Amino acid sequence: MKKVSFIFGIFLLAIFVSGMGHAQTIHFIYTTTNYNLCPIVIQTADILGQPLESGDEIGVFDGNLCVGAITYTDTLPLTFQAHGASTSPPLPGYTTGNPISFRVWDASLGIEAPAQPTFVNGNGTFNGSGAAISALGVASIPTVGEWGMIILALLTLGVGAIMIRRGAMVPARIA
Repeated sequence: MKKVSFIFGIFLLAIFVSGMGHAQTIHFIYTTTNYNLCPIVIQTADILGQPLESGDEIGVFDGNLCVGAITYTDTLPLTFQAHGASTSPPLPGYTTGNPISFRVWDASLGIEAPAQPTFVNGNGTFNGSGAAISALGVASIPTVGEWGMIILALLTLGVGAIMIRRGAMVPARIA
């Protein structure tokens, strides 16, 4: 029993040390809390079916808050830590029980996109005991044309709202 506990302790120490050795990523910025660390292991990752390229980044999020990230360096699996929130001192981080989400930064295109994980271990929420992901994939990235359509739709909506508001303020004339 002592041998099993010792081996398990070495495993946890290895995960902890491997997460501490990562330098801060360039695109995804997070606060290192070293509190309630949640190990993340990703076996494979891709963007539109193509493997990641060196310099791409993966960020782990609690809502819109980045709580950990890693830069891809042509080595799999990827092992890094999600950092839990700390109350003393007060530092931002994940909240236990919240859903885990991922985003991938394609360094060559300069585009960030949400990624869909396939969990092998863990239930998709932050729990401090970690998550193992067999595959992490970006299914779609908006093209320049799609971004143009999105912007055009928002501009049309904005102009329409202004016109309606102005129309409501102009007194009606009765002939």
